Amino acid sequence: MRKHLTSRHNPLVLAYRALADGSDRSQILIDGVHLTAEAWRAGVPVTDAIVAASALETPEVAALVTALQDAGVEVCSASAPVIDAVSPVRSPSPIVARAPRQPRSPEALFTSAPALVVC
Repeated sequence: MRKHLTSRHNPLVLAYRALADGSDRSQILIDGVHLTAEAWRAGVPVTDAIVAASALETPEVAALVTALQDAGVEVCSASAPVIDAVSPVRSPSPIVARAPRQPRSPEALFTSAPALVVC
């Protein structure tokens, strides 16, 4: 674990808050254990994550943190007030992560392989 965050004024916390409130749209904010795990499994290049110190003992969170760290993702633990600040939801999630926004052209959205529909 890189470090433990306790200040809502830490530069990393401020960067996450800017993503949460929409003032920074350069990256995406991934909120929650399940979304972070699914994004990771889908190949989203997670750059870093902040995890609630109180959740590190939870098997699901611990496994996700280990997987992220093993892949070189920087993970910081954080106090409850910091997690409240970085999570955009009313009841804060135990983990929040960032990933680069990967812009797609409108054409790329609609040029996938044809779907097979069986009725």
